[in-house]
Amino acid sequence: MKYLIPAILIIIVFNGCNKTNPPPLPILTEWDFNALPHNGITTTFNGNTLYTIDSLGESVTMKFYAPPTTNGTYSVSDGYPTAPNYCEIILSGEIILNNPAPPFISTGYSNDKVVVTFSGGRISASFSSILLSNNIGSLPENLAYISGTLTQQ
Repeated sequence: MKYLIPAILIIIVFNGCNKTNPPPLPILTEWDFNALPHNGITTTFNGNTLYTIDSLGESVTMKFYAPPTTNGTYSVSDGYPTAPNYCEIILSGEIILNNPAPPFISTGYSNDKVVVTFSGGRISASFSSILLSNNIGSLPENLAYISGTLTQQ
């Protein structure tokens, strides 16, 4: 009996301290623009356009030539896609050197690809080091890279 009461107290203390917090909700959409991270607060898919926006008003738009319906790899175009299995990426709302920047648009570099997957009825698009330009010139602030994953919410 003299060991029973301390054992019960130890069990109560350990059970009281052993609270588990629920895991954090996953971030479904995130992208890096010139290595600066962004998290989408909403991501929608409408026909042939996947669109996301973050809390600062910066957005990524991905336009497909035709609505994707199956998993696949898409080449990135330099402007609105004009053939199947192509898409365009536009980044808007970015601030460069304390000034609003014009939209950055994909350049169509031959190695730029987007991998599209469907799961649970939702589309997800992943991409890495896609070259973008704001079409002003070739200065470093006019070229940028974007990587990330956009997942319909």
